[in-house]
Amino acid sequence: MTILAVAEQGACAVKLADELESGGFTVIRYVSLLKVIDNLEALAPHVVIISKDDYPHHWKLLVRCITQAQALRAVRFFLAGSSFDKAVSAEAERLHVSLCTQDRIADVITDIAAIKPEDITAEQQTDSIGDAAEQGVPTINAVLGTRALCAPIRSEQYLLFSHPRTHALVFGIVERISSHDILFYPAQPLFNLHESDVITDASLERDGMIMSVSCSVAKALSPLSIQLYLN
Repeated sequence: MTILAVAEQGACAVKLADELESGGFTVIRYVSLLKVIDNLEALAPHVVIISKDDYPHHWKLLVRCITQAQALRAVRFFLAGSSFDKAVSAEAERLHVSLCTQDRIADVITDIAAIKPEDITAEQQTDSIGDAAEQGVPTINAVLGTRALCAPIRSEQYLLFSHPRTHALVFGIVERISSHDILFYPAQPLFNLHESDVITDASLERDGMIMSVSCSVAKALSPLSIQLYLN
């Protein structure tokens, strides 16, 4: 069984990963959310542990991204943190994410130990067959494949956010960033964005460093070229 832990310094997530490793489980650790996305197909995790303390907003984007991948819909998610307010608890329940605090680590390890990878694999294969007929549903393979079209930009800057109207995951390359705006190339055509739409909970990766940014739409130059103001 492949367990993916996405955490940096969050004590609960790190301790959960440590305890799982001590118990004989194989745990793959990542810090960068975007690097996780780049490697999803190769990782093919059965269980994902996300640190709420490190990613108080962006954990939701990662969950959406993974569940949008055709072959990964049956992944079991655990959100680890020091505490959870009612809003986070409600959002986790809606997204079918289990919560883990320091005092529940032993219980969560028991839950994970009871997971049968072959059951998850069978469910993933069934979902993949059904999803193949869906139209317009973004998938990780489609995102990473389309990204090659932007290769001449030679950028090491990536932007990840939730569409302000449809709430679909948007991922792409930043060609230019200044103190006040961003020129963004989404990996898939981006529609239904209006001038002055506000984009919150965005993750900008520059040279391996991730920062949270808030933007607003300045101008949709085309479905594959968007100018954003930095708020």
